[in-house]
Amino acid sequence: GFVHRAFVVGISALIIACMDAIALERCMQVVQGTSGAAASSKPGSDHVLCLSATEGHVIFIKHAFLPVLLSAAVDAVWIDFDTFILQDPSHAFISARDSPHEVLPQRSRVRFGSFLFYNASDLCNLSKICDPRQHWAFNVTTTTPDSPLDYQGVEMLVTEHWDARCLNNGLFYVRASYRTLTFFTLFLKQIYINPYTDNQNLFDAFLSHSTLDAAVPDARPVLRYVLLDVDQLFGCAEGHANQAASGEQGLLTFHFWASDFRTREAAESADGPDASRIIARNGVERVEKVRANKDELFDMFFSEAAQKEYATHGKSHGIPRAGANFIAQVKAPKPNWRGMCSVTAVGVEDLVDERLLQGQQQLIDWQAATHVVTEGGSLEETIGTTRDASAWNPVGSSAANGDNVSALKGIALEEWIDALQALGELSEMLSKRPEVQLALEVHQTGSEPRASALGARQATKRA
Repeated sequence: GFVHRAFVVGISALIIACMDAIALERCMQVVQGTSGAAASSKPGSDHVLCLSATEGHVIFIKHAFLPVLLSAAVDAVWIDFDTFILQDPSHAFISARDSPHEVLPQRSRVRFGSFLFYNASDLCNLSKICDPRQHWAFNVTTTTPDSPLDYQGVEMLVTEHWDARCLNNGLFYVRASYRTLTFFTLFLKQIYINPYTDNQNLFDAFLSHSTLDAAVPDARPVLRYVLLDVDQLFGCAEGHANQAASGEQGLLTFHFWASDFRTREAAESADGPDASRIIARNGVERVEKVRANKDELFDMFFSEAAQKEYATHGKSHGIPRAGANFIAQVKAPKPNWRGMCSVTAVGVEDLVDERLLQGQQQLIDWQAATHVVTEGGSLEETIGTTRDASAWNPVGSSAANGDNVSALKGIALEEWIDALQALGELSEMLSKRPEVQLALEVHQTGSEPRASALGARQATKRA
């Protein structure tokens, strides 16, 4: 269905990464069945390459093709397979690249935790975090300097999520140059050596868009990029704002991606007062959204029955009726909150809240649920009293001295918990190392005192 649709809209050159032998065989059958004289009216049918891509994880393979194309001086567009192409997006790419509305990244930013915002007002408006003590100035830097001889235009086109500031790498354009080749070679390397790094967060952080990641190297080109229009042109199942939805004035692509949330922000202009609503902790009213899973969407847009509708009204309008109806149904008001992403675990508590509210159950008091109690009372009370009292001396020196105790003032509870947990894990790990036990015995007997520190360092390094 995907290849057939690409033929219909006139994509001029297409590489299909086939993840197994079945996909490769099916891709070649589709291409062979629509090429030659039978496909003379379908431009692009002789320009599809089905490639075997079975070595490695899908995320690694996804980005492995890019350095190859870029090194051959070929501009590339990546588009996820769970995307329906309504119209050829080539003209929109060229327009966004050559006549950009705003070129990013903005070098001078505001940082909140590991997230980046344009300024304090942007942070306050999008995430409702307005306390100046919670953010600080941040400058995007690199140890790879720009050269006046470098291409000075737009190097990438990317999309944000509909309901969040971070990037969605299901669709992007890359201009071939040595800078973009270096960028994606480094990106591929970091994905390979950091298997637990989320590739989408890393993609965002490499471009210095909305987040920071420790896996991003200092020595990398900071590419100039532009955001594609997810409101009117490049929609997704989470939402869009195009009134036409389909047709010549409608969307160009429709990504099947949607968040795990079952609700979205309510809007009086679009949602009637009778709509079933829940009220989140932050007071925002939310209503149930139109949803469909990936299997349903693939059947809706790419099934044999759907493909028969592709040529019904020409290449711009041949959208399956069920698919066109779904695209129209997910049109929604632009969300007011577009802050940090929930690609990792940022939104878990909000998801739990949503399920409880929809079931008319009481919300969990997260502070009470994570409250730690010790023999002397709560952990907060214990630490609070020992910060300025000499009754408890954690480092074992004389309480009369008081210097060590006063040095503990101002340490946050979370830091104490993390430090104690790390020490406990380190102790357990070292106790299982025979070379560490030997080093400790040598140290206790008084011979070669340096051996204990050396042995511990070697064991820790290997661990």
